[in-house]
Amino acid sequence: MILCVCNGLTERAVRSALSDQAAPPTVADAYRACGCSRICGTCAAAMRDVVKAERARRSNATCNAD
Repeated sequence: MILCVCNGLTERAVRSALSDQAAPPTVADAYRACGCSRICGTCAAAMRDVVKAERARRSNATCNAD
């Protein structure tokens, strides 16, 4: 699914880029990891959802590792 038309970012590309981040990601981290920045803002809500899901995935992985 395309998240950001301006930058041509797909959900898969964003998730992949965020998986390489050590710290819990932010929306700014998502754009930075993909080598771009927010342009029009239309994708902001979708990007927040992907970042939120990545944080939850990491939280669950950490909890399950204990």
